Amino acid sequence: MTLTIEKLDEYMERLVSGNAFVEYVEIKVNRMQPSPHEDSKTLLNLDFATSANVPQDDEYYENIKESLYYIENRVIKPLYDILGDNYIVKIQFDCDGELIQEGIEIVSHIHFGKDSPLHAIMKKIDVRLAPYIKMAKSVQSVTLKGHNYQLSRINFNIVCNVKDLTAMLKEPVNTATKSQWYGKIHLLVAEWNKTKDYKYEYSLPVTRGKLEIDISTQIFTFREEKRVFKK
Repeated sequence: MTLTIEKLDEYMERLVSGNAFVEYVEIKVNRMQPSPHEDSKTLLNLDFATSANVPQDDEYYENIKESLYYIENRVIKPLYDILGDNYIVKIQFDCDGELIQEGIEIVSHIHFGKDSPLHAIMKKIDVRLAPYIKMAKSVQSVTLKGHNYQLSRINFNIVCNVKDLTAMLKEPVNTATKSQWYGKIHLLVAEWNKTKDYKYEYSLPVTRGKLEIDISTQIFTFREEKRVFKK
């Protein structure tokens, strides 16, 4: 499947008619899991953050349009091919509508089903970790979120420019880095399974491609269920 922004002309007409000045655009890609009798499908949402009634010339909107085509081909499609799951790309523009290539923000995640045993969780992590290892030098943090006493998802927060992203995705997976990340995540998930916290969130920084474990921000929730007896 080729992922394209098919209705971009319609979106641009809406911007022009509203005299919109675009602050940023978030492009959300959601690959849906098909049911047994349906074809798979992907949802593509574009969230435009704008200031209304700020008239711009035709060149401004043409630049916005060209920037989105550029991001489609250089970022959205390559990520779709390599990640195989949901992700969000946030891009910003200068006052002329030109793409700001530095500081493109990408958020992606690995999701885990309910009641998944530890060995199945770690197997999925091992299979799905490779693309993030390729982008390790641009990953800012890795956040592990637990719900209902088990790991529910791992978020990856990435900041890079288009040129670096293109180069990184062509690189082979660094096996030493993958082993370091996998080992740290396995250790933490195994420990949290023992603590039986109902809900937790641990955000681990990444420094020069290395996943740090000694410094983290933490949120965890204890849950007590009380039974109220009728009189």
